[in-house]
Amino acid sequence: MKKALPPKQGFTLVELLIVITIIAILTIIGIVNYSSFNRSARDAKRQSDLKIIQSALEAYHADKIYYPASIPSVGQFAAGNKIYLNEVPEDPLKPRQFYHYVAKDDTGSSCTGDSCTKYCLYAKLEDRVPDSDDGCSPSDPSYNYGVTRP
Repeated sequence: MKKALPPKQGFTLVELLIVITIIAILTIIGIVNYSSFNRSARDAKRQSDLKIIQSALEAYHADKIYYPASIPSVGQFAAGNKIYLNEVPEDPLKPRQFYHYVAKDDTGSSCTGDSCTKYCLYAKLEDRVPDSDDGCSPSDPSYNYGVTRP
C-alpha cells in the first residue's frame, strides 16, 4: 500500500508575485499621499506666517499711522524701542527663501518713509490656490499667494 505524500507547504511563485505587486501598489499610494500631506502642511505654515507678519504690520500701523517701507527678511522686526516681531518667519521648505513685502502709497506706487498706506505680502505656495482680487500683483510670478491690509 502506498503511503500518501504530505501536502507541499509554501507559496507558489505566482502567489508571491501577486502579494509583492499589491504591497508595491499600496506603498506607492502611501508615498504619494504623504507627499501631498507635507505640501499642504507647509502651505498652511506659510499662510499662518503671513498672518503673523500681517498682525505685526497692523500693530506698527496703529502706532505710526503708516506702514513701514520695508521689513527685515530675517531677525527682529522693530522700530525704535518697540519690537513687533522677535523673529520674522521663514519659508518652511527653504530657510533662505523669504516672504516678499511691498509697501505702496495711495496710488499703488512704491513708497518711502511715512507715505506708505498699503502693503502686499507674498509667499510661494506649493499647491495652486484660487486667484484673489486683492489688488496685489507680484512682480515675480512664482509668488502665488498674497495678503494685504485687512
